[in-house]
Amino acid sequence: MKKCLVNPDDMKQIFLNLILNAKDAMPDGGTLQVRTTMDSDGFIQLEFSDTGYGIPNYLINKIFDPFFTTKKTGQGVGIGLAIVHSAVKRNKGTIHVYSDEGKGATFVLHLPPSEMEEPETINF
Repeated sequence: MKKCLVNPDDMKQIFLNLILNAKDAMPDGGTLQVRTTMDSDGFIQLEFSDTGYGIPNYLINKIFDPFFTTKKTGQGVGIGLAIVHSAVKRNKGTIHVYSDEGKGATFVLHLPPSEMEEPETINF
């Protein structure tokens, strides 16, 4: 079995920021789905999909920039997705976003399998 070794503090930041952003994108309620799978290469895929208002195509390339925000003054400073991006990169992963404006957004993370082998069991 392949394993994925990640920094637990980074994972907390990733989950927290993506979940809070999804909540903010669905002020009248909605659905957030979090799915995990493993692809044929052993990469762990984490997918966060919400039914919020989505991200306009012209902003997709800016959302991971530090201090970029579409929120009103006092509702956010624009570092949440920059933190997510940095944390994913520190764990040697990738992140992509897919969005249909008015229909929600999906953030997909791919985290590589560990190079470490399963420890050998010694019986006495």
